[in-house]
Amino acid sequence: MARSLSKQFNKIVKQRLNDVKASPAIKKMAFSMVEDRIEAARSVLEKDFNEHEVTQSLETRSLAKSLGKKASFFEFLGFQQGDNPTKIIRKAFSPQYVSLVTGSGIARRSGKNITYNFKVRYPSIEEIYAVTPANFSGGRSWVKMVQKGVPGGGSLNYTLARFEQGDFNNSKSGTSIQSEYVVRNADYKGQPYVDQMLLRFRASIAGRSKKGTFI
Repeated sequence: MARSLSKQFNKIVKQRLNDVKASPAIKKMAFSMVEDRIEAARSVLEKDFNEHEVTQSLETRSLAKSLGKKASFFEFLGFQQGDNPTKIIRKAFSPQYVSLVTGSGIARRSGKNITYNFKVRYPSIEEIYAVTPANFSGGRSWVKMVQKGVPGGGSLNYTLARFEQGDFNNSKSGTSIQSEYVVRNADYKGQPYVDQMLLRFRASIAGRSKKGTFI
C-alpha cells in the first residue's frame, strides 16, 4: 500500500530539494509524516474493533441486539469456556502487525512535484479468516460467519448446556453430571464487521474516504 504526500509537504520539498535522491533528511521527514498517519489509522481500526457490538458480546457474553437479544455471539458461534476468540484479531491490529515498512519510500518527481511511495504492512481479510476458525462448520471462519451469516441459511438452532453448583457429584458409581439443556433459535443474516474496518483503514492511510474522496 502506498500513498502520495500532501500538497503542503510538496511545497516544502520544492523549496529545499533539487535532487530528492541525495537528501536523506527529506526522506526521513516524509517517513515520519506517513508513520504518524499510519498509527492514527491503526488506532481508529483498533477502536472500531473494540467498540463493535460483536466484539463486546464475544468478550462480555452480553446478549446481542443483532441476535434478537436471545444469545451472545460467544454462545451463538459455539465457543466454550476458556476460549478467547478476539485475542488473535486484537494482536493482528497491534503495532507489531500494522506498521510502515522500514526502508521503503521510493521518490518520484513529476515536474515540480515529488511523490513518495511507501509500503504499509497490515493483515488482509483473507489472513483474518485463516486465523479465526469456528469450533463447528468444518473450521469456517467465525469472522466470515458474522459478516455473511451461518452456513445453510440465516438461522441457527443451537443447544446450551447450563451447569449449576453441585451438578458434578462424585459417587461410588463415578461422576454424574446433571444439566439443563436449552434449545434456542436465532435468525441471523450477517452484518459488516472486520471487512468494513479494514476497508476504512485502507482508505484512511491512502488519504481517502471509503467513497473515494480525499480526506
